[in-house]
Amino acid sequence: ILVQAYAEKNKIDYRNAFQAMKMPVKPDNFDDFYRLASCDAPEVLMTASIGQIPMMLNYAGPAKRDDTALFSQLAADKRLTKDEKNLVDSYLSIKKKGEVFPYIDSLALVVNKYLTSDDQMAIMQKQMGAQFLSKVWNTNDCFLLDLVKANALSRKMVDFYPLTDEQKATLSDFPAVIREELLLQNDKLLAVIEENKKKTGYTILDMPAAADENLFTEMMKPFKGKAVLVDIWATWCGPCRMANKEMAPLKAQLADSGLVYVYLAGENSPEGTWRNMIPDLKGYHYRMSDANWGYLGRTLKAEGVPTYIVLDKEGDQTFHSVGFPGVDEMKKELKKVLGE
Repeated sequence: ILVQAYAEKNKIDYRNAFQAMKMPVKPDNFDDFYRLASCDAPEVLMTASIGQIPMMLNYAGPAKRDDTALFSQLAADKRLTKDEKNLVDSYLSIKKKGEVFPYIDSLALVVNKYLTSDDQMAIMQKQMGAQFLSKVWNTNDCFLLDLVKANALSRKMVDFYPLTDEQKATLSDFPAVIREELLLQNDKLLAVIEENKKKTGYTILDMPAAADENLFTEMMKPFKGKAVLVDIWATWCGPCRMANKEMAPLKAQLADSGLVYVYLAGENSPEGTWRNMIPDLKGYHYRMSDANWGYLGRTLKAEGVPTYIVLDKEGDQTFHSVGFPGVDEMKKELKKVLGE
């Protein structure tokens, strides 16, 4: 929110705002307020925002995040070259002394080479949520902590990740009502995944091997001579999901119009989630590398997701919108390129 406000105030895009803005430094005692929460009081269920509290607490973490775990895991990666291993080891050594590491840009390249965005997030999340709060509250067994843990499992299922055997083994630690709800959600998810395997009408395309400046042109080549709606989205984007639902009736109306739907997602959309969401998005799908995602985001002025681009039958852009402009606006723009 702070970065977005900075971008709007200075009339720059989100990426430049993120690089330019100096984030406020949290004091060492910033997370003391968590200790004020009554973690074992059922009265928390009476809170008006109880539906949001467990989700927000899953993002709770120390004021100062420690990246030691991330770089320790990277240092143990057998794929590192000798120079890369020395660079990571040097960073860990200098960090331990409390000194400033001078080669942070080179270090970032090594991190992104071997760890995807999901890998990095998964490692850092081990310092957050229930793991962090159990230390704050000095217990692993309290009512609010059960809600936080259950929410984490539930959110993974929303992203199409069924419970693992290891996760199922932990369900006995939950109250019966929570355990039964999680198992019911898991059964429903497994049924959806099986149903998705039968769906048709969508095609996954390989990214073309093209130079950056020709990348988008090459991606659009299969649709030459057709009107195209390009939807730049992400699986984790709530507004993207909502827009897809709102667009469904319009897409049904235009089913025989010859309009082509092309969906662009990046590696920051987990592949398992992506593969289980696209069966309901009829059209053509690209899932691109972080590098391609960043480049196209800049050149297509996709300053956020969702971003929509309409191309006419000559391949010229006729409409661009960061954010969902609404069904009526989309209908008007699409009918325009269809000549209706």
